Amino acid sequence: MLIKSVLERRDNLRSYIYSISIAKNYCDIGIGNKKMVEDLEAVLDELQKEFDDLDTSLRQIENIEM
Repeated sequence: MLIKSVLERRDNLRSYIYSISIAKNYCDIGIGNKKMVEDLEAVLDELQKEFDDLDTSLRQIENIEM
């Protein structure tokens, strides 16, 4: 069941990354608030790192199961 929770976390991170990317683009183009864009980029970078770590780890497990 640990793998299931990790898969759910990866899917949630993917959704968060997508949503924050949209928010960042809106703040940049629609609002023009550079400080908010910088803050969102920092959050996005952290989420992307965590997602990449999980995805890399899960790829190894998926390759073993196949």
